[in-house]
Amino acid sequence: MKKITTKVRLKSPTRGTLITAEGILVRFSPFQCFPMTGEADELLLIDRLADHLMGLEGDIALYRWGPFLDFMLDHAPRLLEKTVAIIDHRTTETTYRGRPIVAPTAIPNSVRTVFLCDTRADHRTRMRAHLPKGLTVLCPDIIPQIAIDDIPVRSWLTLVKTVYPNNLPDLVFEKGKDVLLMDLPARMLSMFPTGFGYVHNAIKASNVTLQTIDADVIFAHLYHIHRLYDLGEPPVMSNGKPMPDDPWYVHHIPFWENRDNWPLVVELFSEFLDDVVNGILAAAPKILGLSVHNANRWCAQEVARRVKLAAPEIVILVGGFTCYSPSIAPYSINDWDYLVIGEADHIVGPLVERLARGERPGNVKGVMSRFDDPNIAFQWAPRPADLNLIEMPKYEWVDDINIYRTYNGHSSVPVIASRGCRWSQCTFCAERYLWRIRAPEKFVNELEWFVDHGFNGFVFNESDLNGDPETLLEICREVMRRGLKISLTGQLRIHAKSDQAFFDTLRAAGFHSLRFGVDAWSRNTLKLQRKGYTVARIKENLEACHNAGIKVDVNMVVGVPHETEDDITESIANLLDNAPYIATLANINCLILANGGMYWEEPEKHGIKFRGDKEQIFKDNPLMIPENLWYSEDPYIDGDIRRARFERIIAGIMNSGMNLSEWAANVNVKSTLHIKDEALPPRDLYAEHKFVHLGNLQMALDRYEVDDTLLRDIRETVARQYLAPSS
Repeated sequence: MKKITTKVRLKSPTRGTLITAEGILVRFSPFQCFPMTGEADELLLIDRLADHLMGLEGDIALYRWGPFLDFMLDHAPRLLEKTVAIIDHRTTETTYRGRPIVAPTAIPNSVRTVFLCDTRADHRTRMRAHLPKGLTVLCPDIIPQIAIDDIPVRSWLTLVKTVYPNNLPDLVFEKGKDVLLMDLPARMLSMFPTGFGYVHNAIKASNVTLQTIDADVIFAHLYHIHRLYDLGEPPVMSNGKPMPDDPWYVHHIPFWENRDNWPLVVELFSEFLDDVVNGILAAAPKILGLSVHNANRWCAQEVARRVKLAAPEIVILVGGFTCYSPSIAPYSINDWDYLVIGEADHIVGPLVERLARGERPGNVKGVMSRFDDPNIAFQWAPRPADLNLIEMPKYEWVDDINIYRTYNGHSSVPVIASRGCRWSQCTFCAERYLWRIRAPEKFVNELEWFVDHGFNGFVFNESDLNGDPETLLEICREVMRRGLKISLTGQLRIHAKSDQAFFDTLRAAGFHSLRFGVDAWSRNTLKLQRKGYTVARIKENLEACHNAGIKVDVNMVVGVPHETEDDITESIANLLDNAPYIATLANINCLILANGGMYWEEPEKHGIKFRGDKEQIFKDNPLMIPENLWYSEDPYIDGDIRRARFERIIAGIMNSGMNLSEWAANVNVKSTLHIKDEALPPRDLYAEHKFVHLGNLQMALDRYEVDDTLLRDIRETVARQYLAPSS
């Protein structure tokens, strides 16, 4: 987090001279000021606060959430003389200390001022959302205005630039709806939930009543409000480890995917989960629709479990990224009743209509359910053929789409010009679906809509950006014709029709960076991965893109069957040959035997063998096969060999000065080499050891000036975990 500083002028009380110094701006934190331990400094401020409230004109109401109201009235009971009501939207009690408890919508007319009795900023944000307009709303934040000289030092936190206060909706559940559609934490906050939006449109167009809640964006902002305004640092889990600074940042997706973290975050965020589950149960929809992807499975699983336990009559309908194929979808979460497989646009509307009528159909095309006849095989439903007939999401479940910005104001809007992959032949890839593309004018209408709403950064969220290069050029020409000043990025393939003129046009339309799914970097691995282009074509595309002024990122996959050591040597050479054009190696992965790829579907054809009974291994591991249970022959390649080749490549590019992306460094490298520290070692130490057993660690450490903390980290983490002792 970047601290905000300012120049301040200070006068010496003894010499009378003026000096200029740099000061860090701070903000007052009621959470830190009032630990509610009864210390003299906080009791003094409670007294000052009570004096201020007693001096206001008219009656007041005290809005209760946590224990602060009890603490305040225990030490300043005179406040009850001016209080005509206690506001509480979370209780069924009717009185408190002789005063009536009322809902935020039933505040007595005599009340002029509402005081928010809570020290947590995220609670106060939600309390404000419940109050009607026209009232004076005060909270403990007023302390600096009435008693600044008495505030203890602990009360001040470093000021960080944020978007708060923003127009954040509260979690409000409407009763009696046919469908409650929810997106749950966590999703990359700067990205709109595009797929979720398409599902919302499809259900809204059907003959059911619908409420849509994006609980993720609400929770993300509440998390950051609490982190920045109350704690000054990330909250700590029960195992003593802090949460990531910004868990919604894309590079922290592995944190949410790690099942070992699930019980910890369920415990840490129990209050939010309680609000969600209690809200669902009180609203009692006929159908609970959950959009599930890898990063929110922890939350979707917990919500589904608790809802199904308390209200088994609520139908739990699941879709999303974890349901892209019938072989993977059943393992998305437990406790589902229906799974929509693949694209939901034409499936989900008719399905929820039947479910809302009380039907429980089985063996519906494009759907899996616990009502299916197991003797009837799953059948795909037709995918939407004409994407131009599908309206773009407009995120109408929120009043202000600007909440889709990070805590510091960043946003990158995902847009979809095409679905599927036109090539669909890469052997390692599971994203092999029918390719379709929208008309340029229709697509640019979407870009213009976002520009009109204050957004100008876009990422093409699709597998094959240049599946039809000419259509992509038409999109660019339409952007330029309308004079849209926007920033674009996306991922594309190496393509024969992507020449210098092609990239020049993309740059003129606003493309500032592109990631190429090169994946294979030797002549042999290009054939093994069925990439459909040559080493020479790679260089032509990367050079042309670079010369157009577009930042070039590339991907790589290591360890495919029949790859050789010579392929690794050639791959490193070709990477370095293209280094002048490459900004970062954005993504580098050892091959994963994952459900949906050709290696999964036809392992024998590619020389893949298993350590144990194949059928049992696939049954026990429906999503991916652990690396210790499989290998490939001709030549022999197992997990250790893949990692060794990975190390060779990382060492080669680090020695050359080529950059790894933040994702590659902190996700790919760490997960592949089982590194658990928070930061990778300095580049010089990479170069010194080349990730293999060369030289002596102590000699390397002695050559570099490092402080004691870094020295300890390098000794205990780097040496122990992935640099073997020297021989």
